[in-house]
Amino acid sequence: MSVRGVLRSRTFAVLLGVLLVVAVLWVALPALATSYVNRKLSQLEDYTGEVERVSFHLLKGAYRAEELELRSRRAPKEPFLTASAIDLSLDGRALLSGSFVAEIDVHDPVLDYVPRADAKKSEKTWQEALTEVTPFRIDRLTLHDGRISYRKSARSAPLTLTDVDLVARNLTNSADLAENLFTRFEGSAVALGSGQLSFEGRANPSAKTPTFDLELELEELELKDATALIPSSAGFRPEEGTISLDADLSASRGRARGIGRAHLRGLDATDIGRAEGDLAGKLWERARELAKPHLGEQRMRDVKVRVPIEVTLTDPAGSILAAVAEVTQTALRRAVQQSLRDVLPWPGRPREN
Repeated sequence: MSVRGVLRSRTFAVLLGVLLVVAVLWVALPALATSYVNRKLSQLEDYTGEVERVSFHLLKGAYRAEELELRSRRAPKEPFLTASAIDLSLDGRALLSGSFVAEIDVHDPVLDYVPRADAKKSEKTWQEALTEVTPFRIDRLTLHDGRISYRKSARSAPLTLTDVDLVARNLTNSADLAENLFTRFEGSAVALGSGQLSFEGRANPSAKTPTFDLELELEELELKDATALIPSSAGFRPEEGTISLDADLSASRGRARGIGRAHLRGLDATDIGRAEGDLAGKLWERARELAKPHLGEQRMRDVKVRVPIEVTLTDPAGSILAAVAEVTQTALRRAVQQSLRDVLPWPGRPREN
């Protein structure tokens, strides 16, 4: 058949029409998908947000949302979560059977979490809502180079983690899609600007209260970076020294328990003083004079303490991430305070051995 005949054939016309449709969809679908995602984000009950662009690879079942920003409706001017990109890869066979099975990579996430004491209680807990959505299993959820900031209240000092890398596996709401409902996770981060943090554990996202087992290890946190964890009543400010901590923690039924082992090295502290005539200040000055002949030796010695940890969770029906952050912050605060009490006299309170 001649070239002219091919061009005039019905087969060629059909192929050309298909190619035109594919070309139009290829150009139009990203805009349509972006509009759809942003509409769904705007309809969330407690949050609102948008993405800049949604793109996808149809043959691979892969999708990417770029420049995500999510805000709480109670504080719409302050982003709750941002990410430069989210890559989503779907299992097409599971999707055809009505299930959602995926792998997700979140790039450069920034999460700023502060529990709101004035938040209205929903008719359903988030765990109940989770069990009612389409059955899903996320085989792997990975956070790359993230930043997480957690504060127990708006006025409390934050626990800030940077360079967060985390991998969670088997995140699901359906026992039919997985052998069990527990998610296993592991990761690393930099805590409070200097401490090298590593952690691993497991959690059950579908439990009515945060349920998890957590092992964490923090190495060489500079005490000068941890001053927010030291009460002002202590009367001193660390200038040098480091603290390391390893802890085994577990949570269920609204409470968390565990044991930590802290190691304080090379402390050097400066007296920051108090208001004139203050009773605690007088006690501090007296204790300082009594301890003065021995401070040189104490500042250089190693101090090791065991720290029992028991926490009633601020929000017993809240997210596992918030509960883990709260327990980690409490463990670190108690480790710092108990270690310092073992080295320096603590005014107004008995010394703990």
